[in-house]
Amino acid sequence: MGRRGLRRITVLGAVYRWQADWTYRAGVRTLLLRIWGGDKTSQALHADLTADWSGYAEHIAAARGRGESPPAFVVDASYVMPRDVRAIIEYGLAHGWDPTARGKPFLLSQADTPTLQGLKLTSVGMDNSPGGHC
Repeated sequence: MGRRGLRRITVLGAVYRWQADWTYRAGVRTLLLRIWGGDKTSQALHADLTADWSGYAEHIAAARGRGESPPAFVVDASYVMPRDVRAIIEYGLAHGWDPTARGKPFLLSQADTPTLQGLKLTSVGMDNSPGGHC
């Protein structure tokens, strides 16, 4: 993922740049979030996310209970919002990410638990182990 089209966000008085894209990994739509706090050689924060479908089975059961037909299929149109970027930055900072450091990216995985709305971290297709902070 190139660094074109970087967006800016201010969190706790510091300016960060971020970029989001999506791909499919192992048949799962995965959102790729990359965040930088320093210059182009600073340690990036990487978070790969998927839609959080928890509660969907209950939604289907409730629809059937009301005599409604549940949808035949669901389209995953989730995307990373600034509130998600803020939550990931705050979580990363609280768990050892130093945006001014140099070196390998700081990776968040499904073992990490930032508070997100409609998204969750995944390790599908990642080259690191769960909880794989570098």
